[in-house]
Amino acid sequence: MNKEMKKKGFTLIELLATITIVGIMSTIAIVAVNKVLGLSRNNYYKTLEKNIALATKTYAQNNRSLFPRNINGQKTITLKELVENNYIKDVVDHANQECNLAQSTITITKTGNNKYTYQVNLKCPNYKK
Repeated sequence: MNKEMKKKGFTLIELLATITIVGIMSTIAIVAVNKVLGLSRNNYYKTLEKNIALATKTYAQNNRSLFPRNINGQKTITLKELVENNYIKDVVDHANQECNLAQSTITITKTGNNKYTYQVNLKCPNYKK
């Protein structure tokens, strides 16, 4: 009867090994999840900046005076201007907090004949570039 009782259950070393393995696996899973969340956040902001740049391009095409006239010339507009003129809806960061529309800017730079770049500068509570 004593031999049967000894076989029921785990030794201390078996328990420690199991706990260690579970701990290592948990650590790997947490690191992987954090990496995926970080990548999705970056993709969110890249897409947001592209959408704002497209809205700015449309807005500038409808208001030709916004385009700089000289090569390397720049004009800056605010995100508030785009929202007020219905070129884009309210802009929020990944945590769904509103960005500061008055401080968020888009700079239009003329790089050549009829060639322009659009640099988006967002001011959002959780945005880090």
